[in-house]
Amino acid sequence: MPIVPGTRDSYIGAFLENILYGAYLIVFTECCTLLWKKKTRGVKHMYLLGTTALMFLLITARCVIDTVRPILAFANDDLDFGPPNSPLGVATNLCWTLVTSVGDVFIVFRTFVVWDRTWWIVLVPSLLCAATTAFGFVVIATLVKVASDNSGISRALAALDTFIALSLATNVMCTGLIAVRLIRVRNRTSWQTSYPLGRSESMKVLSILVESAAIYTMLLIAMLIVNRVNPLAGFIFYDIAPPTIGLVFSYIIIRVSRGTSYGDGDTTAISLTNPTFERSYATNRTLGQSVCAPSAGEHEIGMQEVHMDGEARNDDANMHSAKWP
Repeated sequence: MPIVPGTRDSYIGAFLENILYGAYLIVFTECCTLLWKKKTRGVKHMYLLGTTALMFLLITARCVIDTVRPILAFANDDLDFGPPNSPLGVATNLCWTLVTSVGDVFIVFRTFVVWDRTWWIVLVPSLLCAATTAFGFVVIATLVKVASDNSGISRALAALDTFIALSLATNVMCTGLIAVRLIRVRNRTSWQTSYPLGRSESMKVLSILVESAAIYTMLLIAMLIVNRVNPLAGFIFYDIAPPTIGLVFSYIIIRVSRGTSYGDGDTTAISLTNPTFERSYATNRTLGQSVCAPSAGEHEIGMQEVHMDGEARNDDANMHSAKWP
């Protein structure tokens, strides 16, 4: 009996998903370690804890289901995973849509934090995020209605494309907003770093790519392109998407927990620069940057304490930061 089209792609996707899940587990462990250290010091980031826990549960559930389905498929001559409206099919797709929605909510909130909680900045991304979440349930409903003879597949693919496009629009806007903000802040504070010029620029680019979730945005673009060129190959991307989301956003959480991400952390940085002085100075305990002592005729400029994420902090976790225009 011939193998059902898309079966090979599904097996490849499940294989790659398990590999990426192993990498995600390593990053997740580091995430938990850093968040626990924060908790013992009296610093709590509830949105980080909630995002980490929820993503782990959904990504793990998806990986387990996608591992069980190929095993059960060996009982069939055609190695078929079963229709998308089967209980396991609906469950695995529900986990994927929920992980995507959680990732979108997180990146929108990070944009909100990075932009000093300016609500109108994230108005459009928030609406797109809400539309993505709502359309995720439309996708599930469409898959449930798909009959065993594969009628209605075209509607399901159209719903998937719309869902991915909405998530892509959300992430493109947030990636752009975060990147612009980070570039502006780093350009204004570039004199603080003691790195060689080449290394400083490469670290800046890497930091922006990580904190803006640009890697996940590129994955969404690839998913849309593949869905148009070869829909069956899209099964591979559906499988690798959840652990990739976990990796990308866990790295952001790690940077926030370490205090190396703008808007959060145990960083003490220069906050105010008096125009009558030629320079100001800063201390960054986390990054180990050098302290510039004021020269003759200069005076120490006062610090302004700003809690960027609204969470309570102890003295070691206070951050002094500029209010950039």
